[in-house]
Amino acid sequence: MKAVPGVLYNKVWGDSMAKFRPPDVVVKTIEEHKREGEWYEVTPCRFYVDGNSYYSVSYHFGNTVTGYIEIKEDGSVPPIQEIEKVSRMSHYLSNIHRALYSTAIRVARKRHLGFMRRSLSILRWVERTMKQEMPPDIQQALEGFIKAPQTTIENHLRLKELVNNVDKEIKNIVKNGFVTTEIMDDLINQHYELWKCAAMQNYVQMNTYEDRKKLIQYLFQKKKIFPAITLWFYHLRMHPDKEKVKPKDREIMEDVLKVFIEGDMEREERMFQKALEITRNPR
Repeated sequence: MKAVPGVLYNKVWGDSMAKFRPPDVVVKTIEEHKREGEWYEVTPCRFYVDGNSYYSVSYHFGNTVTGYIEIKEDGSVPPIQEIEKVSRMSHYLSNIHRALYSTAIRVARKRHLGFMRRSLSILRWVERTMKQEMPPDIQQALEGFIKAPQTTIENHLRLKELVNNVDKEIKNIVKNGFVTTEIMDDLINQHYELWKCAAMQNYVQMNTYEDRKKLIQYLFQKKKIFPAITLWFYHLRMHPDKEKVKPKDREIMEDVLKVFIEGDMEREERMFQKALEITRNPR
């Protein structure tokens, strides 16, 4: 569907927009702040902050976001100092919505729990029958290998649960037509836990790569051919060592790990500040 300049149209929220329309006085203000050739999106809910109700709008030229504006229920445009919290809520809500429906649901549907459970079952057999005779370094490699499927299973099950929770939360926001700071705080917390679960799966698989190789080599040396071959097959389906990842993918992964494993929110804050810079509320 082609966006027509000046027409209320939404690529991010899709059909949600069909049931949500701001008051005419708000639409009038949106049009007054629109520049030639732009089209605009209205987030399909009101933002309740400090006893006031706001509508959040983004302006676009082609596929480029050119500005934002936060408007009160009466059509007035408050100063940027008043709407920073609203702007932050809107920024995060759009990002969460986009991340959920473009990526997170697909990640939750990945069919790797089966082979992770099978690899864990074999590793538990190795642990029961062979661990006592293993040298200390091989015992350590076994423990590392076990951690890969065990942590992946735990985090993936939690991720699936969180995807369902966030999906329901967003649908409720759209259905009810509003979001509060309390609802938004809960949504943000679940969103970050969700992606921490996703990042942790890659993180633990990367960090156990050498342990996996070491144990498999040991099993071949001990003539345990079936478990060695099976674990080797599963090992190849797990994440490789960081150094074996393509540079571009490694850069993306390192950014993700900084945010969701190390809790470094600097990049996220920079993105929000850039959005704030092009917000059209008066300064």
